[in-house]
Amino acid sequence: LFRMFRPLGIMLDAFLAALGQVSWTGLLTLILMYMCSIFLTQTVGRSAADWGEHALLIDNWFGSMGRSMRTLFIIITLAEWDNIAMTVSEQVSPLLVFGLASIYITLTAFTMVSLITGIISEALIVAQLRDEQNRLQELEDERHHFQTQLRNVLSNVDAD
Repeated sequence: LFRMFRPLGIMLDAFLAALGQVSWTGLLTLILMYMCSIFLTQTVGRSAADWGEHALLIDNWFGSMGRSMRTLFIIITLAEWDNIAMTVSEQVSPLLVFGLASIYITLTAFTMVSLITGIISEALIVAQLRDEQNRLQELEDERHHFQTQLRNVLSNVDAD
């Protein structure tokens, strides 16, 4: 299947070549999420009872390490980050909340995605160059084989 659709094979090669580097980038993102979730669980989640009518939301978002990490993943996807930031900014300085949220989103959502895109693009370019070199080598091998056969035929004709 991949021989019939050569570009698909090139893309698969590139993806497999980039998988290791993409995994390291994902691990780096996970470490950043873990560090931020420790901070948010200790500073925001532990004082959920002080949030009045939003106590249940705060506990749901930041009540434990797992919940904080889930919330940070939701923020990476840019799904509910504004709702979370608006709720937190009712008790914490809005400038601080939106400043930290902007830095976190820039580091995770934009920078990491750009980095992953760059890694995969580089792997795709390398895979295309490798494929082109293989095609040129195949053509050279075919040309050499044709020359050998032609010499054999001509030498047989010449011998007759």
